[in-house]
Amino acid sequence: MVSPQHPSGDGRSLSSSPIDLGLPGGPTTHRPHKVIDLFDVLVGTAPYQSYFELHTFLFYDRSVYFRRHLDAGTNPAIPNTTPTVFGAYLTLAYAQSVTAALRSLAANDDAPALRLIDTYNLAYHLGDYTVCNKIIDWMISSLYADHSQPSVEDSVHVYSTDPSDEHPLRLLVTMWFMLEINDDWDPMEWEALPKQLLADCMRAYVRRKNANGEHHALVENVFRRGPGTWKRCGPLHLHSDEHPKCKTREEMLEDLRRWRGI
Repeated sequence: MVSPQHPSGDGRSLSSSPIDLGLPGGPTTHRPHKVIDLFDVLVGTAPYQSYFELHTFLFYDRSVYFRRHLDAGTNPAIPNTTPTVFGAYLTLAYAQSVTAALRSLAANDDAPALRLIDTYNLAYHLGDYTVCNKIIDWMISSLYADHSQPSVEDSVHVYSTDPSDEHPLRLLVTMWFMLEINDDWDPMEWEALPKQLLADCMRAYVRRKNANGEHHALVENVFRRGPGTWKRCGPLHLHSDEHPKCKTREEMLEDLRRWRGI
């Protein structure tokens, strides 16, 4: 099978290997790039494929996955996602809100909430923890404001990706259900939940009880924090050499002004 060709027509082929799974590692040495430098990414699988042009200076610094390709002089291809999800990721990467990303997902998909989970997982595998932390903050804030819980479908979707024990979405779903499960639940809903989620809830309850004896301590610790606490990191935030700390509101506004000037 002939590899998809770069849109420039210069004969360069694009890698067809899937994106690395798990937490990415790699060098943290950075090269300077001009604001106008661009690189191409092929997203999706035929017949649902699209090319995207990304700014090198932004994604070289924030994603180990992209940096590996740029250092090697190869063009990244991400077949195991969709152009719709990748577009939502770019909305967030270019400093727009989760609400804006959800609007773009809703315009192209009947299940935007599930696709937001996919967007989180894409950012997670790219190593873009700034986008991950933005999404997790929005989820916590929405749950706290609406006093709601994720649907069974949401939970099944999170666990269908086989997340690690410390994956933030798995931890968040566990905390949601620890707070909301009660005797009013329909037995049919219990049966639909992933068995691993129920096991996680049992382990979390025992850990919480043994640690401090306060019934809702860990849950309240999560839901007290949201995107409004700019100068402190949320308990489910991710960090790496590329994302060493959560930025203050002033730093984020400065980034936004810089990106809008592109």
